[in-house]
Parts: sequence; C-alpha cells; structure tokens
Amino acid sequence: MTTPVPAQRPRLNRIIRRHQLPQFTGLGRSKIAELIEAGNFAKPVTLVEGGRAVGFFEDDLIAWQQKLRAATDAGKTNTQGQADGQRLLAGRQRKRAKAGA
Repeated sequence: MTTPVPAQRPRLNRIIRRHQLPQFTGLGRSKIAELIEAGNFAKPVTLVEGGRAVGFFEDDLIAWQQKLRAATDAGKTNTQGQADGQRLLAGRQRKRAKAGA
C-alpha cells in the first residue's frame, strides 16, 4: 500500500508596488516609466479592476533582472539601451506630431 503524497500548495507570487521598485532595481521612477513605455520592463498589473493601483509580480521582475544580467554578460547593455532610447524618443515624436496635426 502506498502513502498518498499531499498536493503542494501553489506558491504566492509576491507583488511589488511601483513605489518600491527603485529599491529593488536601483533605477529612478522616471527611468522605470521609460522602460515600461518602451516594453523593456516587467508588465504592470492592475491590482483592482477599474482602479489605479498597480504592482509587478516578483517573478516578472526576476526575469527582467536575469535578462539584464545576460545582456550585461554578453556586453550588449549599452547598445540595447541606446536603441531603446532611440525607439522611445521616436515614439514620443510621433505622438507630438499626431497631437499637432
């Protein structure tokens, strides 16, 4: 007769609030906002439907950090950062052009 193995409870994924991000990432709020806008950061999650409160899953932040580490190890960080900045600037210029049209 075999002993049944108890099912493991799913591990909760900790949610990090936006104001806590600088202490976890070492980046300022404006840089984090730029990275989010450019799609180069963990995706924010709305905590309450229709609400303004957002957070970030800890696992997504860890994945972002690992991706950054891999890029650093491969020597690609500066090039990628420059390309991200250029895309962000181009996007802002397009928005301004549409608003002025």
